Amino acid sequence: GGAAFLRFGRTISDVALLNAAASVQLIDGSFSRVRLALGGANMEPVRLLVTEKQLEGQALLSTGHALAKQLISGLRAGIATFEPATDVRASSGYRRACAMNLALRVLEEAINLAQGRGIKSPEGN
Repeated sequence: GGAAFLRFGRTISDVALLNAAASVQLIDGSFSRVRLALGGANMEPVRLLVTEKQLEGQALLSTGHALAKQLISGLRAGIATFEPATDVRASSGYRRACAMNLALRVLEEAINLAQGRGIKSPEGN
């Protein structure tokens, strides 16, 4: 399995306009468990249950382009149910538009970690 967390803000030290957290478990090349949540400043974290259910049980597509299409397909339904708050930092529409890209990136990172990519040993291998 692998897990990842990403944030989006105007600056590194600014509060996050949007956070994304993902956990992915793969068994025999298929998604056995997917968890994806979005949140941010003045927002309760929200799981994208529709996306989780759509991806679970699917075979993980191996190529970068095919995998991205698979994840985007699963994310579209989940993002459609995502209703972030509007505040002085960002509108709901802006957060929603950013959510698709941030959720895609965090899922890709969790998948890479689940497959052992991007992990370096203390010796640098």
